[in-house]
This record gives sequence, C-alpha cells and structure tokens, in this order.
Amino acid sequence: MEQMVRALWPEAPVAEAAESGRWVRLRVDRVTSIYVQRYAWDEDTRPDFIVAVPTEDDERPVALRRYGDLAEALHAVRDLCESRLAT
Repeated sequence: MEQMVRALWPEAPVAEAAESGRWVRLRVDRVTSIYVQRYAWDEDTRPDFIVAVPTEDDERPVALRRYGDLAEALHAVRDLCESRLAT
C-alpha cells in the first residue's frame, strides 16, 4: 500500500505502513494522523478504500469515509491535510 500511495503522492507524509500492505498512517501534523486502508470485503469487484479521520466529537472520535479508488481517497486526504495545516 505504501508503494501505491507513493506512486500517486511521492511526498506523502507516511508515518507508518502495515506489513500486510492493507493500510498506511499519514501524519497531518505533530498530533494528528489519518489512516487509509484497503477495504477488502469485495476487492475482486471493487477495491474500495476507507479513510479514517479523527474528529473533535467525543461520541464519534473517528469519521470514516469510503472511496472507490486510491487516487480519489488520497485527493481527499491531501485536502484535509492542507485545511488542517492552514488553521
């Protein structure tokens, strides 16, 4: 997964990658990370990707978003990174 991410986003702030290749953790800033994971329940017909974003809501500490391809997921992550770093 890390190689796939780097192919689409060479300067991606990868902080950690699963040995299994199923997910990567991207560092947004010193305290915030976003996870991108292959959603493999139906990988043969549609290899979706889940993006897990921390929230400030105590009842729902993580927001999950599902994307149809990795490029789309990483575009959303880049936008989130830029918006959080801008504030």
